[in-house]
Amino acid sequence: MRRFLNWSLPISTALCAAIGVLLMLGIISVLIHRGASAISVEFLFAGLKSAGAAGGVFYQILGTLILISTALVVAIPLALAVALLHSVYLHDGSPSRRMLNESLQFLNAIPAVLIGILGLCVFVQFLDWGKSWLAGGILLGVMILPTLAVTLIQKIDAVPQRYLDAARGLGLRTPQIVTSVILPQSISGLF
Repeated sequence: MRRFLNWSLPISTALCAAIGVLLMLGIISVLIHRGASAISVEFLFAGLKSAGAAGGVFYQILGTLILISTALVVAIPLALAVALLHSVYLHDGSPSRRMLNESLQFLNAIPAVLIGILGLCVFVQFLDWGKSWLAGGILLGVMILPTLAVTLIQKIDAVPQRYLDAARGLGLRTPQIVTSVILPQSISGLF
């Protein structure tokens, strides 16, 4: 029975992965086949006409880029600060580090719908901003902040200890170690 499980589990996992990849490739090929004739330079760089029945998607693409840029401007510095606080400045086993870790896991588990409703209440109702790219960008930044921070924490914790020991041996202080060793080694976690 054990031998059967040893070879059947990897085969069934590979089969499920292959089915998922084939379905995704099938959907992409159908979209390309049916939609390739609709994509043109005019479609990509023209605005909407006739209330969306005609025209292009230029303003939708521009709005998406503005929204993503705003979210990254909000989330990256905060996630970097949280990750450095967790991994560099708080000691292993300290109650503050445990509480920060649990808070990140809790925030990561909150459904996006609840964050959206909270954003609606705060930005649209309380601050009276209406529908704006700034409110959407801040809200999206808040949504991705815990995931980004957890990823950065894992990348910072994966920096080899010998690099940190060598930096300390050279007489570098903690802020210098952060800027010269930790950030260059872990910045790929942002991408």
